[in-house]
Amino acid sequence: MLDLTHTNASSRHHGVLTSGYLARIHELNREYLQVLLAEPRVPRFGCLPPSLLDRLEALSPTARDAMAECPYALYSLRFDDAGFWEALGEQWDAQSLGQRPARSAPSAARSLCEVALFLAWHVAVCNPLATGLLYGMPPGVAQGLARRPLRWLQRVAADYPDLMMPRWPTNRCFWPNLIDAAGGGDAQRLRMARLLGSQLIAAELDAAQARSARRRMMLARATS
Repeated sequence: MLDLTHTNASSRHHGVLTSGYLARIHELNREYLQVLLAEPRVPRFGCLPPSLLDRLEALSPTARDAMAECPYALYSLRFDDAGFWEALGEQWDAQSLGQRPARSAPSAARSLCEVALFLAWHVAVCNPLATGLLYGMPPGVAQGLARRPLRWLQRVAADYPDLMMPRWPTNRCFWPNLIDAAGGGDAQRLRMARLLGSQLIAAELDAAQARSARRRMMLARATS
């Protein structure tokens, strides 16, 4: 389990992306790469193709550690999908959480998803500006997540076992470039591969902002 006790104190003094947040993201990225290696080598929507998983498995542990040291999460928790998280907030209340059995059995992937959600919640509570940089999380999603109890996050992890997925699995460049750069020990190519991820996050946030603006405009027209 990740130690979150010192993150908030350091964030007050060292800007948005502190060394504490990055260390925890790197740790979760390393664990997530191990989860990816345990997946069956069959094509599945939203997953990395078997050929990329084979290339990932062929890397040395040192190369996979280099992959994990991106300044953002390598996994998606659907934070870019504001509608998904809004629907979850409306679906469950505190009373109903304990009345239904979980949809999935305990597993390593589910446990990692739960820890990842806890960290994202912690960042949303303590340093909401960092949620965009780490997760591509729109402000509205961060605000909603920060209001949720930890029990609610446990239910999300239990009911949506496939929530934790690789980011940008259909992008032709991100994962192949990251794997090749880490495997070749090429620091410059590794920086460029990481930069592509940051650019993709910026594009996601721009798109989320545009969707939010359109939604506000439609609501204003409907009430005028």
